[in-house]
Amino acid sequence: MAFVDATVRAPLALQRQQLAAAVSQVLGVGEATSVLLSRVAVALPEQAIISVFEIDSTHVRLTLLAPPTVDVITPLGLVSGLAPPMIDGGLTRETLDGDRVQRTRLVLTRRTSARAQRVARTEDP
Repeated sequence: MAFVDATVRAPLALQRQQLAAAVSQVLGVGEATSVLLSRVAVALPEQAIISVFEIDSTHVRLTLLAPPTVDVITPLGLVSGLAPPMIDGGLTRETLDGDRVQRTRLVLTRRTSARAQRVARTEDP
């Protein structure tokens, strides 16, 4: 985000923090999960709808609804902490409120930090 002016960057960071806190409170999930969900939501184009969000220690699984011409894969490949997405299954074309949408199921592998990997190794017997 080098092209974004610092006066814009600070409010955006605050909005992301507020979104993560709201998600955490509403869904009753941990902060790490809500931060990851907010990163995914912010990365997606405005026309995309997250219909399913599943997370475990190694993967994030998403089912998205978006117009067929909207690219949902490229922006998700830029989300911090996640490897680029892989399509899981076929793409399904549907109609939602009279609009054509495409249902896409994606799997993204969570990247662990070097510190987290070191901690996991030291905890192994």
